Amino acid sequence: MASCTIVCTDDMVVRTQLTSESADKAQHGVMELLLINHPLDCPMCDKGGECPLQNQAMSNGRADSRFEDVKRTFAKPINISSQVLLDRERCILCARCTRFSEQIAGDPFIDMQERGALQQVGIYANEPFESYFSGNTVQICPVGALTGSAYRFRARPFDLVSSPSVCEHCAGGCAERTDHRRGKVLRRLAGDDPEVNEEWNCDKGRWAFRYTTQPDVITTPLIRDADGELAPASWSHAIAIAIAGLEKARGRTGVLVGGRVTWEDAYAYSKFTRIVLDTNDIDFRARPHSVEEADFLAARVAGRPLTVSYSDLESAPVVLLVGFEPEEEAPIVFLRLRKAARKKNAPVYSIAP
Repeated sequence: MASCTIVCTDDMVVRTQLTSESADKAQHGVMELLLINHPLDCPMCDKGGECPLQNQAMSNGRADSRFEDVKRTFAKPINISSQVLLDRERCILCARCTRFSEQIAGDPFIDMQERGALQQVGIYANEPFESYFSGNTVQICPVGALTGSAYRFRARPFDLVSSPSVCEHCAGGCAERTDHRRGKVLRRLAGDDPEVNEEWNCDKGRWAFRYTTQPDVITTPLIRDADGELAPASWSHAIAIAIAGLEKARGRTGVLVGGRVTWEDAYAYSKFTRIVLDTNDIDFRARPHSVEEADFLAARVAGRPLTVSYSDLESAPVVLLVGFEPEEEAPIVFLRLRKAARKKNAPVYSIAP
């Protein structure tokens, strides 16, 4: 039984490699077994610099190996999805990825195959790894056996600047860690926020940041000339044109923000619309809505404090979803609902899908 899965109890005595010769010998033995087939990929592995196995090998591994046979090898890497690549030679069979897929995400597309010395991680032949949460397996993999195509061979962890951020792709408000170098985002990881996303995020929040680097993204100001054609302009000229246009639009325009902004951005848009543009016509919905929906929001939602938390959702005796598909629209809500269903069989009903 793994020590990291044992719950502490009263009068429990814990002996580590620092206080027990048996524990120290066992730890060195396990490290030797783990490294028997593990390749020396550290100089090129994306996990290098933040790899627990690398750290343990430095502190508890042998200076040389007693293994003289040929290491076990596999074809690598294998694209198990459009974003995730698998290197079976690096895998230490910790089962983090398979346990997450089965117990947390509820889509066991990845599993342990074969047994004994032939055991390996893999996917099913007729079921691709099409999960909304597959990127979490990359983040929790301790050895670089699972890597993401967006970050692969792009940088070292110690070359990156990490900034706390919030995901902007739905209303969930998931905490994230954005790693960037020289002003360019290279990867996004799930942040640790027990009140919101716990330690997970969806694939959209993890990998959709690359839309900012697409070749068709506008990176310089453009204004229309006398013929109505867009032409490059300086920032000062473009700002002057924008100010003139906004002044003409005061009091007779509306603002459609869209549904992918944070609360802080939405508040800034609201203040700008009401103060600068002198209008209360501001909305975030890009889809048509009925009169009944507007009446319901005005009567039951508008002006009320947002007191319902994710933990309340998880502990609710029953949940009713109205016109809401959580996996598509707010994936972290889906994880909370699934957690509630697994822990206490909480019933979840859905109407008007």
